[in-house]
Amino acid sequence: MNPTTRVVTLSTNYDVDTGSATSLSCTVTVSDGELTDTATLNVNINNINDNTPTFTASSYSFYAQPYSDVGTIIASLPAADGDIGTFGKRKSFYENI
Repeated sequence: MNPTTRVVTLSTNYDVDTGSATSLSCTVTVSDGELTDTATLNVNINNINDNTPTFTASSYSFYAQPYSDVGTIIASLPAADGDIGTFGKRKSFYENI
């Protein structure tokens, strides 16, 4: 907290995906030189969708047997997303399979 402007800023970057704290707390004091008062400052850090989901390769090739039953699994494509929580959930969409 800047003592002149009283603006509160973070002293470092916080990324909840890497295990940084999701909340911070400190005590602030105001004084007129003779009398003082204190208050607790609580800051909650929100998670954001800041990591792009990625496949582990740019292209995949798979082979299926002719006359396979409908619904037969022919592939599993690995993908990752560095986000946690809701933003880390992935959905896959396929065209013309």
